[in-house]
Amino acid sequence: MANDDFNRADGNLTAPWGAATGWAALRVSSNQCGNSAGSDTDSAMRRTDSTSLRSIFEYRGAAPDGGPAHLDAAGNGYVCECASGTTVRIYDVTGGPNYHQIGGDALAAILPGDIGELRIDGNDIVYYKNSVETFRVTSTLFRTGLSPAIFIFSGTMRIDNWNDGAAGDTLFAQVLT
Repeated sequence: MANDDFNRADGNLTAPWGAATGWAALRVSSNQCGNSAGSDTDSAMRRTDSTSLRSIFEYRGAAPDGGPAHLDAAGNGYVCECASGTTVRIYDVTGGPNYHQIGGDALAAILPGDIGELRIDGNDIVYYKNSVETFRVTSTLFRTGLSPAIFIFSGTMRIDNWNDGAAGDTLFAQVLT
């Protein structure tokens, strides 16, 4: 299982976190992870030591603009956006980050303490809220080389205790806004 509590000196994330081409880096500050710009910008990094098909967050505070993702080194893959605390969208992204929404919007009020997970299940990309399937889309665009990842747009979104779910349903990710 890959996990990270981000408890280390401030600075850009380094191995085993890897860059995804075209995305801004993520940074540790005060033992939490956020985007390196400190303002609204497309930021993502992938966990290079995991091939898990799960990426998990526990939401804390107001719903963030960002979410779990799966990306390859070229910045291609899938991201989940939990926008405004009411809408879940799944995008395929190419060359990081050129977005293409897959399917429509799913209405899913995201509240503090909710668990959000993006899972690749065959040809389906599935979002779960509190272990209940909320949104399922189909895409075969990206099938190889994906790693679980973190996607952040909001300059104020912070993450603590991320994991890839490889040990089952034990969820550690806390998103702080």
